[in-house]
Amino acid sequence: VRAKHRSMPNASNRKALLALIQEHAEAARDEERSNGVLTREHAEDALVHEHASGAAARGVLTALGLRQRRKECDANLRGRQLRSLPPELAHAPPLSSLDLSANELPELPDELPAPLAGLTELRLADNLIGSAALARSALPASLRVLDVSANRLVALPPCVLRLDQLQVLRLSRQQLRALPPQLSLLASLVELDAGFNQLGRALRLAPPGLPCLRALVLAANGLETFELGEAAGLPALAQLDLSHNALRRWPAALGSLGALRCLRLENNGLRSLVSDEVARGRRMWVPASGVHELVGLAELGVARNELRELPPTLADLDGLLRLDVRANPLDADALTLARRLMSRSGGRLAA
Repeated sequence: VRAKHRSMPNASNRKALLALIQEHAEAARDEERSNGVLTREHAEDALVHEHASGAAARGVLTALGLRQRRKECDANLRGRQLRSLPPELAHAPPLSSLDLSANELPELPDELPAPLAGLTELRLADNLIGSAALARSALPASLRVLDVSANRLVALPPCVLRLDQLQVLRLSRQQLRALPPQLSLLASLVELDAGFNQLGRALRLAPPGLPCLRALVLAANGLETFELGEAAGLPALAQLDLSHNALRRWPAALGSLGALRCLRLENNGLRSLVSDEVARGRRMWVPASGVHELVGLAELGVARNELRELPPTLADLDGLLRLDVRANPLDADALTLARRLMSRSGGRLAA
């Protein structure tokens, strides 16, 4: 291969160069079949060091995970033990998606290579990036998906709040102690995963809240309460995961989530699915808030709590299709109510 490289015509002979790259790829596959492995070093040695032109660099990136998708290009550099961005990225065609997950990156550069300027998806999960390092990073304003799960964040840097096109933000498995009220600046956000942090309480948002948010994960945060700002809300929220927290009482703020379809409250220590407060102006005892307010609910998970009974108002949820009440000390009347409800709706009961 190297002898052919030295006799190669000038860089303008694109067809010959691409044919040579294809020939190398076929030879590499033969080597993989004979030796059982094709290492990254083989690809880099044969392509990076022997070709300096842009076309050759694209060949390098093919070996390192470049994928053409219609008019867009994605680069998958997951699990390469990288400690910095590969310099070959500077020679890539414009990228729309870059996966740098499961590496050893302590930071991103404060100026990204030109091919990354228009990124819409950036995946940085399972690295070593801290809050200060992320604050110094150059994050493209075009980002719609940002995954920084399992890094070393203790606070959310302001640079993230300036990504006004962001639709998916994943912050799970960090050391976050709070989510800023200014999170509402991300008006286009559709999915937020902040599970497995140390939030303690959530989620107070500045007006107007997160009007487009449809999925919210706050599992395993030690939450003792769930609340929203007085003038803010989550009007489009359809999926909410509050499992594995410390919610002992029914959070009244759940009643404002009129679009909710799936609610997960497993492993919290809940004793009731209604509030302790009584609705004012009623002759009979009626709870001020409770599961009966979620009239559009289709899935409810309350396994591994401390429920001894289910409220009769649970029968008002005509669209409930899945109910999980396992590992609760429920009495016979509660189980009968659950069976009747699932039988009526044709749903599935886990008890």
